[in-house]
Amino acid sequence: MKVAGVIVEYNPFHNGHLYHLEKTRKVSGADAVIALMSGDFVQRGTPAFLSKYLRTSMALEAGADLVIQLPLPCATGSAEFFAEGGVSLFNALGCVDVLSFGSESGDLAALSSLARTLAEEPDAYRHLLSSYVKEGNSFPKARQLALRDYLKEGDQTPCLLSSPNNILGIEYLKALFRSNSSILPLTIAREGAGYHQLEEMDGFGSATSIRMQLSGDDAPNFSRICRQMPSFAFRMLQSQFHLQYPVAFEDFSPALRYRLLQETEESLCRYRDITPDLARRILNHLDAYDTLEAFCALLHSKEMTLGRIRRCLLAVLLGITREETDMVKKEPPYARVLGVKKGSAPVLSLLNKTSSIPVLSRLSQADSLTETGKKLLEKEIFASNLYGSVIQQKYGTPYLSEYKRPLLH
Repeated sequence: MKVAGVIVEYNPFHNGHLYHLEKTRKVSGADAVIALMSGDFVQRGTPAFLSKYLRTSMALEAGADLVIQLPLPCATGSAEFFAEGGVSLFNALGCVDVLSFGSESGDLAALSSLARTLAEEPDAYRHLLSSYVKEGNSFPKARQLALRDYLKEGDQTPCLLSSPNNILGIEYLKALFRSNSSILPLTIAREGAGYHQLEEMDGFGSATSIRMQLSGDDAPNFSRICRQMPSFAFRMLQSQFHLQYPVAFEDFSPALRYRLLQETEESLCRYRDITPDLARRILNHLDAYDTLEAFCALLHSKEMTLGRIRRCLLAVLLGITREETDMVKKEPPYARVLGVKKGSAPVLSLLNKTSSIPVLSRLSQADSLTETGKKLLEKEIFASNLYGSVIQQKYGTPYLSEYKRPLLH
């Protein structure tokens, strides 16, 4: 059985995602596609717009054979952590032949060239990177400038590194190179609207655009959204509006403030990506905490992007430390299955034979985990229970504990 893997968020699932899934299966010749998907909190440093269960249902209906949850520390980390954690988990499964990702360029050779440089980090490149960081540039900007100067490829490098899917694709390739993975990369050129583009193009809209249309005070234009999504995904989306979503970062503002009031500069530095300088700024501005987004803006600086600040604050809310992030991205302690497509039980059986880590299709199997695995699972269960509690409080939808959630089919 040839297996292709995709690392996704589907927040929400749209026509571009369906195109990528179908193209992946066709180009790779895969018999099965495994979707490794973020849980209830995502890489932007925010809660997912839709719950992982609603997104899993969409993925299975779209043709994914299996949906596995990307470990929480990686799903909510930087692009590097996100990619490295996903590749590590696919390596551990032992049956994934191809990793397929979307990119704006569709040029695997050009992306691979940049990824090789980043994976090997030659001395000359590191010197350039350090110089640009010391000048006060954010890390993404400093990296872009250093690569431009090191590779001497004119305008191509800034172009490749200014597009979100290209950046993530480079991180996937870098993780494959560094782990000496046998998994082959495949990139599918992104169709239609760009990642942040608000206008649809030939029925292809971005997840950002769809989220914005559903988050405003005005009634959403469902006829417009319908054109950007497969019919099955749109039906799920429409039926659950103001019952299960939208979920916003601001919904967690009281819980985060409660956590921050308990922290010290020393304790804050335990959490992933928080520097002593950021810890001091968090505590110094705590009296001015009004809304969560306004608080993020107060902490924003030239050296630190808003995305990183959100990820840092989310790490505090969910208790994600730097040590466990480093550990999980290198060696995931388990693979938690969220859903299996009808007729795809053989794929799950294959995983149980080839995987070097426990494959959990129900939480009662947690006894087989190491202590590290049990601690991570407890944290992921807490995160999803917190997410479900916010939905209950916001919309009055009955709360269902993670322990009562069945495997989706």
